[in-house]
Amino acid sequence: MHADYQQLMSAYKSDSGLLIASADCETEDREPGTGASLCHAQQTSYYPHIVYGTPDNLQPYQGDHSFEEMKNFVDSHSGPSPGPSPPSPPSPPSPPSPPSPPSSSHYEKPPCQSDEQEVQIQGISGVACVPACGSACPSDVPAGVTAQPQCVLKDSQGDQFCALVCQTDTDCDSPNGSTCENAGSVGLCMYPQDANGNTCPITLYPKKKSVVV
Repeated sequence: MHADYQQLMSAYKSDSGLLIASADCETEDREPGTGASLCHAQQTSYYPHIVYGTPDNLQPYQGDHSFEEMKNFVDSHSGPSPGPSPPSPPSPPSPPSPPSPPSSSHYEKPPCQSDEQEVQIQGISGVACVPACGSACPSDVPAGVTAQPQCVLKDSQGDQFCALVCQTDTDCDSPNGSTCENAGSVGLCMYPQDANGNTCPITLYPKKKSVVV
């Protein structure tokens, strides 16, 4: 049987899809000492013991031990030799970068937040996002702005609003086009008006310190 099995191994040695090998279960006392551990894993202690299948599901071979019978068994239980691996599919395109989130501060470049109004101010150009005056004006301003939020505006109904009071353009959100416009008694940060804007700004009047208009 040993010669037949040696012939079987030789017949398939060039087939990359099959492994036909042997192990000596008594090599525990000889070098390299790996056969005994393999036989122990397969729970066998006798010769010959032939198993077949995948490494994680080996079954005992019960057929004849002649070369012809073992070869017929191998041929009937093995599929065609695997061909070359198919090419890897192309990598999917990278998803587009998400849009930048809207500004989270007050007094920002329009469009304004839900608690603000986009307004024009009598006598000066541009528009501004202004929140209503409460117990205090919101203190969150666009990044880099040093102008101070103050309750300095009122409309024709007497409602009052906060705006950014400035002295120079650098106090305002200059990178986004805001400039310091002279409103008479104070300077106010204003943004250029968008000709295609859909909002309908209202007109506000600067609130003077000592005179109520």
